[in-house]
Amino acid sequence: DWYETSDCGVMNGTRLTVTARFDDLVKVLGELVSPVRIESQLSDLGMPLGRFAVLAVPDSRREHRLLLVIENGCDCSLPEILKAYHAAAPGFERLDEVIFTEELPRSPLGKILRREMRDRFS
Repeated sequence: DWYETSDCGVMNGTRLTVTARFDDLVKVLGELVSPVRIESQLSDLGMPLGRFAVLAVPDSRREHRLLLVIENGCDCSLPEILKAYHAAAPGFERLDEVIFTEELPRSPLGKILRREMRDRFS
């Protein structure tokens, strides 16, 4: 028996590397984009993990727009990070807007409530 998931990945011999989840992918200008992967890239560039989120909100022209939502007081060099990210990202993965919020909504366990944020910023 096989266990089905929404994960997608790359096989290298007998090694599987999970790269994304299909249910986390959205279309931007006809291309599949993973907001979670963008968050990982931003974190690698110096954004403090857990203090920001990348949201995909519906857009009539682009299918989705990508928003970077940051908690106020987030200590990072945002202009340099965004410049480095946008220099390396393909056009369809570029962030359309940066929004600052007092606090990211979280579950009782501390997980960021993305659906609540999408509803708020759509």
